[in-house]
Amino acid sequence: MPDPPPDADATWLRLFLGMAADGVVAPRSLIASELGDLTLELSADRPAVALSKLRTLGRALGPTLYVQPDTQLRLVTGELSPAQAAREFCRAQVAGGNDGVRIGVVRGEGVLDRLEEFLAAGCDLDGERSLRDAGRQPAAAWAQAGAGVVDAAFGAGASVVVSRRPVRTSHEPGTTPVEVVFVTEHRVQAPWSAFEALWPRASTGQGEAVDAELAASIGLGVRVELIDTGGERQLCVAGVSEPGVRAAARRIELLATPGALSAPLESGVAPVIRRERLRTPTSLLEFFVDTRGAAEWAEA
Repeated sequence: MPDPPPDADATWLRLFLGMAADGVVAPRSLIASELGDLTLELSADRPAVALSKLRTLGRALGPTLYVQPDTQLRLVTGELSPAQAAREFCRAQVAGGNDGVRIGVVRGEGVLDRLEEFLAAGCDLDGERSLRDAGRQPAAAWAQAGAGVVDAAFGAGASVVVSRRPVRTSHEPGTTPVEVVFVTEHRVQAPWSAFEALWPRASTGQGEAVDAELAASIGLGVRVELIDTGGERQLCVAGVSEPGVRAAARRIELLATPGALSAPLESGVAPVIRRERLRTPTSLLEFFVDTRGAAEWAEA
């Protein structure tokens, strides 16, 4: 996941400190006055965490957006769909009685289904490599809208604009960066201490197969290893196939010491991501902002 801007932590801290005991930011307060030029980054968060923050933000900022409709707040959602983010944010707004605020969602960022078209136009990854040489099928591709797209939405009456990627502020003239996402494998880790009491014929070498017979029975393409992460030994189950890794996690969970796991092992399976940038002519891209009232987004 992309790193948030350097001042992101300070922004969230100011917002937290600006909330009253009931979790609401008072209109005309210091933090409310800063919303006219504020971007809140959720792009480093997993979707469930981002959704939880959006519910809190929707409640916290409801009075401010009602009293100060000229507020211009940008939300960057990363892995979370901007439309889903707008829906969650607006449900909190409507629940607080502010169903009139207008929210804009940037459309046109998702370009995975257009990569073949970009290839035909001669687009290359950074380093002059062809997309066909990347080694894996892309899982997603996101283009960055320019600042003019967002400014037009604010000019048309939106108080909040939601996008998946940060607004593009500088780039090579005539081109727009497209982030291409590759899933290299799926992986889950858990403390080895949860398994060592019951694990049969365990290997103790870092990075070696914990039990060759069990690993073979799980199926080709799934690795079962012991790894060292900062001095703590972890059991790692990994492979290209997500269903294969999930099936292995469900079986291996049976070997955990009773009471040692706080959640199902399968629930921790996550993709390992590699991101690369594709240089794309701006003329091939088309963005617009879907602007609706909070009540409409809440029902979308």
